[in-house]
Amino acid sequence: MKRTAIVEATEIVPAASADDATALAQIDGLDDMPDGLGRLRPEDVKIRSYVVNMKGTSQVTGRKIPEDEYYDTLDETSKPTVDAVILLRRATRAYTYFDNAEQRTKRVCASRDEVTGRMADGTTRPCRGCPDWAWKQVDGKPHRNCGPVMNLFMYDREAQVPFVLRAKRTSLPVAQTYLQRHHIGGMAKLTDGAKSGNVPLFIFQCQLSCKMEPGGKYALPVLTRGRILPSAEVQRHKVNAMALSELLDAMLDQLESAGDQSEAPPDTSFDPNSFGGAPSTQGFSAEDGGE
Repeated sequence: MKRTAIVEATEIVPAASADDATALAQIDGLDDMPDGLGRLRPEDVKIRSYVVNMKGTSQVTGRKIPEDEYYDTLDETSKPTVDAVILLRRATRAYTYFDNAEQRTKRVCASRDEVTGRMADGTTRPCRGCPDWAWKQVDGKPHRNCGPVMNLFMYDREAQVPFVLRAKRTSLPVAQTYLQRHHIGGMAKLTDGAKSGNVPLFIFQCQLSCKMEPGGKYALPVLTRGRILPSAEVQRHKVNAMALSELLDAMLDQLESAGDQSEAPPDTSFDPNSFGGAPSTQGFSAEDGGE
């Protein structure tokens, strides 16, 4: 894939306007032109994260950030729901903790390939046999310092921007249940057995909302499957997913360096099956063609 396509896809290709398409068609030799950007560094690729349970006050509104809304780490706004589509999934590991004095999450170690962990001081260590990955009892409950993280690279269809949603600890089963229910081995169910295999992530509209845990202490993400998207839109998301995959390591480097903006308490006393979201039109307008 040419670098031009990769660079454009870091902002995600929206539906091109007729004027854009006409103007591009009139440029001779566009595919062979150098883009002038040179070698991209990880810090050049800015990652927008949508975070629930964000702590602190918004510099935009001056008010406390609602824990049950998705906080945009770039423009510092929040919203209760997101009309989205999942482009890519990447499993990683992270050992982080929340520093009460500094009121932020700090990274001790992280692994983007689940093979080699990179410590905050720059040193590395193998994930295999790592004592921080092993379970132990803390105050009578199972606990381990390092845990799995599911990074969902997504596209906000309304705002037309890419973002990442990181599922870990309490939110991890929610994302796992959603993928298992709608994507992993799901083609046979959609086609009455005519086809087998997994359903591509960018086939479905996916609505994000939040639900407070039973004790009301923190919010959990809710992923609700919407309709199958129109073919033209699916093709755009396919191109974006392929382009993003070539920048994935750089993006994960930046996410590791920045650390998580928020981290819900390590409670697992909820039923993940009550969150995954069955096929539904909840939150979708009639003109969007909800099922």
